[in-house]
Amino acid sequence: MASAPTVPPRLLYELPFFGDRVVPARHANWGSLNFWQPPILSAPIVNVPGLDDVKPITLTSLTVDAKISGFLAKTTVYMSFYNPHDRTLEGELQFPLPDGATVSGYGLDVNEEGETKLVDATIVEKKKARQVFEAEVRKGIDPGLVEHSKGNMFNTRVYPLPPHDFRYIKLEYVSELVAHTDGKLYYYHPLNVKNEIEFRLNVEVICSGTEEAPVFTTEELSGISFNREEFGAGSFAYKISVSEKGWNFLPTSSALAVCVARPENKTPVVYVEESNQPDEMEQFYFVVQDYVPAMKLKEGQGLAKRIAVFWDASLSRATVDKTRELQILKQIVDQKVQKKGHVDLYIFRNVLESRVEFDDSSKLITHLTELPYDGATRLDSLNVDNSAGSKDISFVLLFTDGLASVGGDSCALVEKPVAPVHVVTGTGKNTNHTLLKYFANSTGGLFFDVSRYSNDHILSSVGLPTFTFVSASGDKLEHVLPATITPVAITADHGQHFTISGRLTKPGKSELTVQYGYSKNDILHTSTHIIDSSRATGTGLVGLAWAQQALAALSALADKYDEEIRDLGQRFKIVTPNTSLLVLESLAQHIEHKIEPAQTRKAMWEQYHAHMESQNQEKVKSEENKLSRVTGMWQTRVSWWERDFQYDPTPVVAPSKKMAEHDGASLSLLNRSEMLDEMSAPAPTMSRMRMAAPQSAMRRTSAAAPPPPAPIVAMERHLADEDDEEECKESAFEGDSDDIGGADAFAGLSAPSGSASAGIRGVGVKVQAWDPATPYIKTLADLADRTLPTLYKVYLAQRDSGSNNYSNSPAFYFDCAHYFLNQSSLGEVESRTLGVRILTNIPELKLEEPQLLRMLGYKLDEMNELDLAIEVFEKVLKLRPDEPQSHRDLALVLEKRARSGDYQRAINLLWAVVVGPNWRSDFDEVEITALVEMNALIAKAERQKVDIKRPERSGPFIKNLECDLRISMGWDTDNTDFDLHVVEPNGEECYFGHRDTRAGGMMSRDFRGGYGPEEYMLKKAFPGEFRAWTNYFAMHSATLTGPSSIILKIFVNWGRESQQEYVTLTRLQESKNNAQLGSITIPENLAALASPKPGPGVKPVSNDGAAKKASVPSLAVPAPAGQAPSSSKSPRASPREGNKSSAQYPHSLRVSIFVNMSADELFQQKRDSSNAFRDRCWQLLPELLPGAIAVSIIDIYPMIILQKNGLQGSADLGGKRIHLTAHRTQ
Repeated sequence: MASAPTVPPRLLYELPFFGDRVVPARHANWGSLNFWQPPILSAPIVNVPGLDDVKPITLTSLTVDAKISGFLAKTTVYMSFYNPHDRTLEGELQFPLPDGATVSGYGLDVNEEGETKLVDATIVEKKKARQVFEAEVRKGIDPGLVEHSKGNMFNTRVYPLPPHDFRYIKLEYVSELVAHTDGKLYYYHPLNVKNEIEFRLNVEVICSGTEEAPVFTTEELSGISFNREEFGAGSFAYKISVSEKGWNFLPTSSALAVCVARPENKTPVVYVEESNQPDEMEQFYFVVQDYVPAMKLKEGQGLAKRIAVFWDASLSRATVDKTRELQILKQIVDQKVQKKGHVDLYIFRNVLESRVEFDDSSKLITHLTELPYDGATRLDSLNVDNSAGSKDISFVLLFTDGLASVGGDSCALVEKPVAPVHVVTGTGKNTNHTLLKYFANSTGGLFFDVSRYSNDHILSSVGLPTFTFVSASGDKLEHVLPATITPVAITADHGQHFTISGRLTKPGKSELTVQYGYSKNDILHTSTHIIDSSRATGTGLVGLAWAQQALAALSALADKYDEEIRDLGQRFKIVTPNTSLLVLESLAQHIEHKIEPAQTRKAMWEQYHAHMESQNQEKVKSEENKLSRVTGMWQTRVSWWERDFQYDPTPVVAPSKKMAEHDGASLSLLNRSEMLDEMSAPAPTMSRMRMAAPQSAMRRTSAAAPPPPAPIVAMERHLADEDDEEECKESAFEGDSDDIGGADAFAGLSAPSGSASAGIRGVGVKVQAWDPATPYIKTLADLADRTLPTLYKVYLAQRDSGSNNYSNSPAFYFDCAHYFLNQSSLGEVESRTLGVRILTNIPELKLEEPQLLRMLGYKLDEMNELDLAIEVFEKVLKLRPDEPQSHRDLALVLEKRARSGDYQRAINLLWAVVVGPNWRSDFDEVEITALVEMNALIAKAERQKVDIKRPERSGPFIKNLECDLRISMGWDTDNTDFDLHVVEPNGEECYFGHRDTRAGGMMSRDFRGGYGPEEYMLKKAFPGEFRAWTNYFAMHSATLTGPSSIILKIFVNWGRESQQEYVTLTRLQESKNNAQLGSITIPENLAALASPKPGPGVKPVSNDGAAKKASVPSLAVPAPAGQAPSSSKSPRASPREGNKSSAQYPHSLRVSIFVNMSADELFQQKRDSSNAFRDRCWQLLPELLPGAIAVSIIDIYPMIILQKNGLQGSADLGGKRIHLTAHRTQ
């Protein structure tokens, strides 16, 4: 068994101070040179979630091999980590990279023929790499995978970490040297190690145009000199090799840093290298280090009258030291803005908050200092308030890390700039430099990293016209970069080096012409350079330099250039947003997945190609083969649906003790006063399950944020006796049913969020209340001061408490969001705003972690925040296209939102689950669930006359399996086994071990690997209570990812016009745990209650032809407080002329009310009349919507323009005759 190495005592140096910089003692006389200091980066670590800091995974050895040529460096790092624990662990390597670095190699130790070897990874298309990785992990094999991640932090899984043993890792990356105002270039690599290590270092520097040797500026290495060798063509190679094996070496400096001199005469340098790409024979890549001389530039237009400041207050910035940013902002306001000028401040998190205007820098800084940093980062919301004098804005300051965790990367500030955008980013370890540079460059602004630039430099640059690179061109040259205008930082005293790269298409010479200035019509400087293929060298870095520059340009808009980025990564073997590095252990794995081994594994590489050449591979039509298999499964499901089952009420077995009756009140949809009382009550012990009614397929929403949802009100209903029926006939409104729900009726209105509607009469639903029972929720619940500001402050205090470590816990944010969302009695809009903000912290924790995103998406779905849920599931689909649930989750929320095009996209996504690739085996039969859902959606779309196209070859699969009851359960955690159990009223339990019940209940197959869904279907329900529970059977994962989220959906009248959906979300912490999810009570006459009923005066015809009296339910409306109940003889709304045909709405409706008032008048009525105004509107609805079983009001809007469609009436309210128009929205 290996043991940790022992090494001798550490070398000590004293560090004198020069201002705020620390320089090595040997170089104290260099203080005047103002050496650039590398940013403070953390050391490479292997992090194991939940592991304390007493015995961490330890870095024991570090070898750095750096090759530097011109402005580019290729660094290869070899690391070993030691696990001091008695058990096998799974960890994540976290390695901070220099800004803009690109990973070009990765290796992991594997056991090959009984010997431990460091094996190089293979570049693989990202989607395939993820599929292969997950497949191998399920076999108990430990492949290595490196995927692109936003920011400058490299992360990869390391498993297993054997007890009391080592793991060895190799990492290779390409980075640019940092240019400093002292005229030199600096190479740096993170150190900052906290323990003694075995250290080795090899550095080679190729210098052209100068004989000055490079110098270490790292304190521990400052006494070591480079050896000089001739390299050819006027260049020199400086090499150094340091081995500290046996030393007690503790490199406490933040980075290994090397200072490299530039050509003494500041002449441009050209590097040329022949391409090694198979399809680019006799082609060459070039890099030009141009020098733009110092020159007098245009002066600014004077002090600014108004500027705009956008400040990122998201969670990712909570722990960032913002001292420098605040200093810079104050200096800019004090020195660049008129004394009576204005600063428009925009705070943004998961949403862009309203503008706040300042005319004093001290008040501005105080305001920013007191901000809470919480919520996701949304960049695509950034825009100026056009009503705030945006034409007067001289420039925009954007303070952010650029890590958009929700929404897209583009924004109106960049797409339609009102002024140059100067981006300032702080000292956070993760920053999307590529995107932020694009933001600045695209608008004529500048990008400032405060770790690189002084306050004075930034201050002197802001507010001036931007001097830029304009163009570069030449004969036989192509793909020349930059391809867009790019700022060049020169002054009257200092010039600047600038890099241009491209490809020479033929051997020989070509002249490159480069122009600089303010625009194409305002050129200040032109330079020319000879690109000569005869001067090509063999460093291997020139082609990589062009690829890195191309990747940086394309990655700013990665979605747009998806294919180009993937091709670039595969050609140059670098990690991109669309390519990954994958380590497989055996030849069999490479053959199975058809992935070529790395060429460094020469013997395996040859065996692989010999095998692939000799193998007679037939082209298998996988889609047709799969359709044949799915056809058989679908026919089995259809056969079940076509059978007739007889219900036998005889008890089958006594209910299990696991299904002991749970506490809590049923979801009553019959009593309006009970619902109102419930809404105003504190957090209940039994949460209510939200019910989403069918939505209009063509509903449109405005681009603005939706208005806060009004309290949802449900009507009290009862079955009518004959007298009530006659009264209902007398009060019936004769209208045209086609007038309700027209798309035009809602043009420009925002879709309501979180709305609920009443359900089918007699259907009672219970859900098990989710009580996190955690100490932080108890602390909130026990507070004496029950105001939202106080609760929020306590939440923040608990989050930021170092002893609790809640800040990195998804469960903490999930629980707290749930808590705040349930505090509507303290302020409905405010509690929802805070709840959503807290919830969006989840994607901030790990920007591309699908489980966290799924957890967020399910909660947003439950909350009816559909636009944001769709964004989240779109990202999940992009990250995990190989998982059918990614397609299905997105399809289901698109169906709910039901905007134009959503139905078709949802159908296509569900069909993709059916005909897509052969999903992994533990997802088998998910195609049948997708077919059930796709058929119901097609039937809905065709009923609503929405223009859709059925998928090609879907004909044999089109059959809507409508049923009385369907229960679906899914979850967000892979490698996790939940089992759905449904106990029918007679005690018979339907689950994976007993999938078919006597009454016709059917359970889908058991999903043991992750996500589900597992579904229960019953074609003809029988009266009584159906109880759903789950068995958390197992989690097959070594990571501590927190509780799993379960989303349960209960559908009544599945696939029919009267379909109702009940949704709840709960979370389970421990496996081997049985949890009750909910129950639903089916009434005796479900079919009669749910089926359409004839209108007043319409007599159904019996089998014998005799007319029978129609039984129409009435709507009993409670009177406003303090008034007697209204009778059916009370004054009612006058029907609109021209509507002659009767209209009946026997199913539940959600309506919007429009009154002929101005917005101000309506607001005054709502405020003064309170419930009386809403109750008066309620009194009008029964006669406008005769026969409706349940109606809920979304909100009441001003009717500025008389609506042509809809049901209209009039009534007296407060002495004013108002007109009312009701539009059906669902």
